[in-house]
Amino acid sequence: MQSPVDRLPLELVDEILKRLPIAAHDQLDHPRGTGDTSVHHAVLASCARVSRLFHVSAVRVLWRDQHLGWICRAIFRDFIRRNVSRSDRLEARLAAVGLDDDSEEEGNDTAHGAYSTFPDAQYGYLPRPISAEEWARFEHYAPHVHVLRYTRDETIDSSFFLLLQQYARRQPLFPNLHELIWEHATPELVSVVSPSIRIIRLPEDEENEEYAAEAQVNVFHMRRHVFKALLPTVLKGVPSLEVLKTRTLGRETFWSPLRAPSGECLLSQSIRVLHISESFTTLTRVALVIISSLQRLVELSIKCSGRGPKHNLGMGAALDLSDVRPFNRLERLRIKGFGIEVTALIEAIVAPVLEDVGIGVYTEHHQNQTRAGLALGVALDTLRRRNADTLWRLHLDVRSWPVPFFPTTTEPTFAPIARPLLDLRHLRYVSIFNGGRADVSVPALVAAWPDLRTLIMPAQEPSPDMLTAIAHTCTKLESLSFDSLAKEFLDLPPVAAENPAASTDSDVAIPALRELRLIERLFTRDSPDAKHENITRFLRSLFPRLVVEQKLVGADPVPYTDMSLAWYYEDNL
Repeated sequence: MQSPVDRLPLELVDEILKRLPIAAHDQLDHPRGTGDTSVHHAVLASCARVSRLFHVSAVRVLWRDQHLGWICRAIFRDFIRRNVSRSDRLEARLAAVGLDDDSEEEGNDTAHGAYSTFPDAQYGYLPRPISAEEWARFEHYAPHVHVLRYTRDETIDSSFFLLLQQYARRQPLFPNLHELIWEHATPELVSVVSPSIRIIRLPEDEENEEYAAEAQVNVFHMRRHVFKALLPTVLKGVPSLEVLKTRTLGRETFWSPLRAPSGECLLSQSIRVLHISESFTTLTRVALVIISSLQRLVELSIKCSGRGPKHNLGMGAALDLSDVRPFNRLERLRIKGFGIEVTALIEAIVAPVLEDVGIGVYTEHHQNQTRAGLALGVALDTLRRRNADTLWRLHLDVRSWPVPFFPTTTEPTFAPIARPLLDLRHLRYVSIFNGGRADVSVPALVAAWPDLRTLIMPAQEPSPDMLTAIAHTCTKLESLSFDSLAKEFLDLPPVAAENPAASTDSDVAIPALRELRLIERLFTRDSPDAKHENITRFLRSLFPRLVVEQKLVGADPVPYTDMSLAWYYEDNL
């Protein structure tokens, strides 16, 4: 006779088990997405033992999103992890004269000659062939893996991938894989690719962790080169790919195999989202032409890598980009580079239905600031001419720009190079990273863009007077985001408790602001809770619809790793 549990609909069991890890994290007071992941696994493993019905569903949820190292340790009994101890320069000199301390007996290998501030890295391997029992276990669980992560904090020796391939016999190791996150520049990527993949993420090594051990530099370069050389073949073998986010390939020869002799792109035509980082030369000579053949592309992000232009574009210099096709479905565009590079790319990318554009501009001391400023003005004017009627989201990162860009409290007009933005009258969402010039006038921006509903300014610290002016003049704004509140808020005089009956004059527009997001909270050890309550009352007196969800004042500073930063990094350049 079936138990009541076994009579539950399978879809309901699936939904319950998907939510269990989140509930377990909330009970442990971890922010979602952080903390000890073993809690998730322990909860689901316990559910798998309840009944056959729960076992099937729990296994599906438990194995859906996995790290490659976790899979190895769960299935292969003798899989070994060892530490690579990255010694400092003194230890390297001792090693050179034979005075190094070999710690093999403790499971550590010393990579002498390295100089790094990163924590010890780990690598794993299997010291024997895979048994038939282990392979059967792998075949049972591998089809449940939809998201596979191979992160930089753990390295698996190439011999292990060879062992897997001996059993796989040219069949995909993970036949139902949907998303692959591969943080290593290693050719073993080929081993786990499956035609079922929809998303590939190959993130850049921003911290140079792979490069940290000097004694391994040559090996690293060889393996990275093979990885890049094999990548075009890998990508051509994933026909259903929809999202591709890749690291810098670095040379035109890595892009050329992706272009057929007829000029067509050999990448999957199902790609909708593409994020790349390339040199400007590679982009304009090869990559951009290939990318423009992706007719279903709706999101494109380009970061110009390298130390800046190694050519002299000038103003109006001839760049032959006639082979670049229009991006007829492109809705979201992000470009980051030097002013001249950004201008050339925006000129080349014709996107008639573009809705969301982000531009990040950086400069170097040797660059001609006047010429770069003129170039950026041309780029913004191009957007005005082509997309004034379609653009409703704007992200602008000009933190390194040497001159004022937007209206300030002392200069209430747009800078000449920014004046084309005045014609983008349909903007509803604007994000401005204005560097150290934190006195941008919010009322002036709202006057320029009357449909504005969301404004993000991560370098600004509004004062009580500024927010008072915003409440009186920007009544349609619904969301504001800043770095933090100004320190003047700590000295606010006591604010009376809210009076719902106050301000009933129907002729006075009630501010629509519902959300105020801050990267950092104010820091004081002088009655922080009381100051938080006083500031909250002040804000609600200005914005009656505001919901204050985060702590505004604390006795300890909040580091930049706090989860409250997620909104900024998700939405901006």
